[in-house]
Amino acid sequence: MSRSGIVILGVLPLLCIVGFVVTVLLLLEPSSTSACATDAGPGGPSPGNLGGVQGTGITAGELAIVRSSAGPQRFSGGTFASTAYGPPWGVDRASGIDQGAGIATAGGLRLNGGAPHKYFVAVDPSVISLGQFIYAWPNPFGWRGAFLAADSGGLVNGKDLDFYDWRGRDSQLAWSTPVEVSNRPISAFATGPIPAPPTTTVPSPGNAPPVTADCAAAAPAGSLGELSGTPQEIVDRVVAYAHDHGFADVTPASVARANATHGPTISGGRSDHQGPPDEAWAADISNAGSPTKEMDALAATIAGAFAIQWQGSGLVSAGNDDYRLQLIYRTCGGGDHFNHVHFGVRRGPGPRPAVTQPSTPRPC
Repeated sequence: MSRSGIVILGVLPLLCIVGFVVTVLLLLEPSSTSACATDAGPGGPSPGNLGGVQGTGITAGELAIVRSSAGPQRFSGGTFASTAYGPPWGVDRASGIDQGAGIATAGGLRLNGGAPHKYFVAVDPSVISLGQFIYAWPNPFGWRGAFLAADSGGLVNGKDLDFYDWRGRDSQLAWSTPVEVSNRPISAFATGPIPAPPTTTVPSPGNAPPVTADCAAAAPAGSLGELSGTPQEIVDRVVAYAHDHGFADVTPASVARANATHGPTISGGRSDHQGPPDEAWAADISNAGSPTKEMDALAATIAGAFAIQWQGSGLVSAGNDDYRLQLIYRTCGGGDHFNHVHFGVRRGPGPRPAVTQPSTPRPC
């Protein structure tokens, strides 16, 4: 349903497009829900994390519907022409463009004639198959996270991308911009997509054999990467994610209790753990006395979500104009961090480019 299936606006010819026709079964199916989906409120956050899967505002049930309609898996990135479409639906009086009824996308993502707050795009399925998460920069929302390829249409051909924009016609017509498209996060701290990290061998404590970690495969981009709010709020979002993914004993409350007794850094400086939480905050996240697959996956997920270069172990400091981020794991760097993932956030400019200290072995 955009020019996608509903109709694309901007650089493509102004043509009337027949809205996407959905089956009666789909129309009758109730909307999916998810405990992690959030109500974005009137107008919606922009830029922002909409909740749902990977911050897109799309629930797990909706994602399953889109992926059930996907054909052969294809992805081709690079520079795309981009435009925007969305509500109000029907024929636009000013341009004569028929936006369709806005009932559902070509991938079956239901809109029900409304303006739900969701990050998705229309693509040519011969270039990018439906159901994939992609990254596009710049975009109308200033959003560094994922967009779901959920729609297609007769005027979205080749390397064309049509952003769904719920904010209305003025916003849609204002967007007609070349964008870089990748299937990996596009760094908030540098230009262009992040290079895929290689499969690396990382040391294990004691006499245990080394562990091979495929960081690229373990690093799905996530809804964690929106750098907004206090350092404690940013860290608590990561902690909540960890709690739901293999770290049942780790909660924002347990982190606060641990931080209340934490001392300075090994060099005598004030640790992020010591706060105050509106200036700095950190969490040490572990589920065992030695590295586990859950810790490996969490470190890679944090790196993917926040666009941090990560090779499976070490100490990495990264940042932008507003925050300094630090990810430490499987290393004696900065102290003994072999058996827990340290994620810290501090207000203030961070290093650009990122600074990486390789893993140092035990004993620390």
